[in-house]
Amino acid sequence: MGYYDDHMDYGGRVLWGRVGVLGGALVLMFLLGRCTAPDGVPPSELASANAQIQQLESRNAQLQEQIAAMSAGATAEPTDTDEEADPREGWTTYTVKSGDTLISIAQDVYGDGTKFNLIADANGIDKNNKLRVGQELQIPPAD
Repeated sequence: MGYYDDHMDYGGRVLWGRVGVLGGALVLMFLLGRCTAPDGVPPSELASANAQIQQLESRNAQLQEQIAAMSAGATAEPTDTDEEADPREGWTTYTVKSGDTLISIAQDVYGDGTKFNLIADANGIDKNNKLRVGQELQIPPAD
């Protein structure tokens, strides 16, 4: 009589037990990954990107009109729409450094820290958004 003759045959029960444990571990890893995943793009960056897209689409339309006019044999004289003021004219860009706050940036740019709301509004920043080193902020004119 051999070794296997005296023991019970567990057959598929051992295999299904292992499959169940592996499936449970996969579900646990999935849930852990979902709980620790980042939140995505901050709202301030999204608002800034959307403003840039609108500005570029407008400029693209103007250039397309100029190309069409040149193709038709017209001169590329500036039109009234070309001479209109750019809504972002007079704006500057500020790159956030370590230790910067909206108040300190407003103090540096405008000489008045109480004007931080101008910067916050222009960049879609509220009290829940934190500045990141290297982040570029659009700085509107003070008036």
